[in-house]
Amino acid sequence: MEVSIQEKLLSTLDESLRNSLINSQVSEAKGILKQQGKSIDDWKLVTFNLHDLIPTQQGDDYNNASSDEDAKQYEKVKSGIYNIDEIRLKSFRPICVEFGTLKIIDGNHRHSAITKCGEKLIYAMLCIIKSLE
Repeated sequence: MEVSIQEKLLSTLDESLRNSLINSQVSEAKGILKQQGKSIDDWKLVTFNLHDLIPTQQGDDYNNASSDEDAKQYEKVKSGIYNIDEIRLKSFRPICVEFGTLKIIDGNHRHSAITKCGEKLIYAMLCIIKSLE
């Protein structure tokens, strides 16, 4: 079974650090959704075909300096020549995707970067969303 570049790197980290990165992504997604009057009801980690997901940013908002920096991080890991202390670990967190629509809640720049690297898979938190009302 193929795994995404994010999963490859995350699997090399100790459990505490891996969980910390994933929990920080959950917190960011909750913050974004709260501004929209929504919340995460539940989530699970899933590997997706990159092209099945729908970016919610376009143009320069989607493909910018952050995307370029993330792409550099992915290329280092793909090459196999990197020092874990020199990698921006935040770049390897799973992105957040809404269940049912497959729209990206958070992680558009990482999606763009992984596309640039020619990868086919992406690691994501599939989130069931509920309204706060």
